[in-house]
Order: sequence, then structure tokens, then C-alpha cells
Amino acid sequence: MDPDLDYYRTRASEERARAAAASDPAVRAAHRAMAERYERVAAGERLTLGIVERG
Repeated sequence: MDPDLDYYRTRASEERARAAAASDPAVRAAHRAMAERYERVAAGERLTLGIVERG
């Protein structure tokens, strides 16, 4: 398996675990969003992994 894809799959799994452990709904949502991004990259989708600022 491709080491880069393994990295993104591992990170997605870690983010899902952090989401499950978080008590704050906003933190859970942030970890789930990151997990989804890592999963999309692992699936071969090209994404811009930039920072989004919210007002």
C-alpha cells in the first residue's frame, strides 16, 4: 500500500477517535471535518488543506 495513503487513513482514524472523545460539540465537529478531509485525500481526491477563518 502507498505510504502516503496509509498516513492519511491513519490521520483520519485518529481524528475520528478524537471526535468520539470530545465533550464539546464544536470540537467534535472540527475533528469530524478533519477526518472527512483526510478520508477524501486517502481516496485520491485533491484538496486544498488550507485554514478557514470564520467570523
